[in-house]
Amino acid sequence: QRRDGDQNGLRLAGYNAISTMISHAGADCMPHMSTLLEAFATTLQQVLSSGLDTNCETACHIVGVLQVTSQRQRVQKAHADVLVALYVQVQQKYKEAQGNPAALCEEPLIALTPIITALQGEFEEFLPVLGPQLQEGLKYGDDVHVAKAVVRLVGEIARALGPRMGPHAAALLESLYSQLNDSDVDRELKPSIVEALGDIAMAIGGAFHSCLATVVQTLQAASMTQVSAGNPRDEDWVRYLNSLRSAVLLTYSCIIHALRDGKIVETFREHVNGVLDFVQRILAEKVYNAEVLESCCSVVGDLIVAFG
Repeated sequence: QRRDGDQNGLRLAGYNAISTMISHAGADCMPHMSTLLEAFATTLQQVLSSGLDTNCETACHIVGVLQVTSQRQRVQKAHADVLVALYVQVQQKYKEAQGNPAALCEEPLIALTPIITALQGEFEEFLPVLGPQLQEGLKYGDDVHVAKAVVRLVGEIARALGPRMGPHAAALLESLYSQLNDSDVDRELKPSIVEALGDIAMAIGGAFHSCLATVVQTLQAASMTQVSAGNPRDEDWVRYLNSLRSAVLLTYSCIIHALRDGKIVETFREHVNGVLDFVQRILAEKVYNAEVLESCCSVVGDLIVAFG
């Protein structure tokens, strides 16, 4: 913590260098990862307690180091308790610095991924604290990068928790609906939101039936976007449209699989024609790429297996 650390990006360069060394360290260094994790966790606590890091810049640099270290060595539950508590503190400090109670910092969100991967279903115990933050990030987040990180995190949590996601799904789904149906939300975010719906469906299986009607209605609205709504010669527009369509098709497949696992796939029968109509419209417009074509084939195959 040199006094000239803020000059010419010195501190940022220093933490980046540490992260690079940790990420490329050899196998013989692995026994020291726990020590490094504890040391930087202590440093982060000291920075948060000092009150000097008013804009959370240093805290975010340290979180970046902790993320890389967590990726190198499977996080133990004891370490996870400490890290999640610290990341929550960083978010609180960031909200205060921004003067916005709904603001979220991207680094602590990304740093949760290796913890989710390590703990799987045990990560559920952190949702009472993290859940409201994720909902705020989905509903009020103005930063597209942060919003994407939140949506990606929701999907990762759903995949990790599996059926244990059930009690937490409704509130997160409501926030996802809100973003997907908001015309002011950056369009690049919408395919990720749609895929998160599929992740939740696969996680909770047959229990997804309770929100099936609302989700299908949301997917149908997204699927109505046509190439004529933009410039067919605009590569960015066509790329976005294909990304959205692929996400919708993938989510339909996830829903079908989830309902089959729950032995209630018959509840999807009334939506079969809508899915097939969507596939036909995609093929008729002839702007699809290989990924969309594959997704079309997959969802049609899923319907054949489910309904014959």
